[in-house]
Amino acid sequence: RSLAERLRGAVGLADNAAGGDGGPWQAGGGSKVTLFRTRAEAKGLPRILEKMNEALEEEVLAGRTQALLKQQSAAHAPEAGAEEDLKAAAQRVSAVRELLTPACYIVDVNGAEVVVDSFADMSALYKHLMSQSLQKDRSQVVRIKNGFSGQISAAEAASKGGYRDLKLWLMCAVDGVRLVAELQVHLRCFHELKRVMHLPYECSRGSFDHAHLVGLWRHEQPLDSRCCGGCCIS
Repeated sequence: RSLAERLRGAVGLADNAAGGDGGPWQAGGGSKVTLFRTRAEAKGLPRILEKMNEALEEEVLAGRTQALLKQQSAAHAPEAGAEEDLKAAAQRVSAVRELLTPACYIVDVNGAEVVVDSFADMSALYKHLMSQSLQKDRSQVVRIKNGFSGQISAAEAASKGGYRDLKLWLMCAVDGVRLVAELQVHLRCFHELKRVMHLPYECSRGSFDHAHLVGLWRHEQPLDSRCCGGCCIS
């Protein structure tokens, strides 16, 4: 509850704004919010473990851990000096830490969502949140993922069904500890589609089916016009 109240305060909603979809309410920076909702409970352990596995796969495939560990082996060659040996040891510690702490990449265990009507409201709310500091306001933006960025490729946008939003991660001071929470800021015209898009998204990420069936959701398979589709789930 304390974290939910802190997120509400960060958004700039008054105490009498009950949340849910009963808005609009006046929020920070002169923006108007039509929906504010905090996660009822923390992200469940099964999904956390799924995301930890994804983080490990990304690190092994594209990260620097393998290269660092190989450098460590080379540094232990007979001709390696003490300085190189110490440097390699430090790199090995860094690499092993990455592989042993995939949970550190899970930064959406707690969160909330906000819906606004326009880009003007989104921009005003964004500027309001960016103006806050942990020392003064007990909340501060520490990471941004802008789904509206022009740097997002058409292929990446298509992989998400064209859905876009703005994600902010806030460090919040709550009851003497600091917690990171994800704040999703949606445009209402997009958010209205999210309800029907989320179930296919969960299927495509493999949250329901056996692992060997995930590919059926991720790749289109042409069917013969006489086929009932049963062959695709055998």
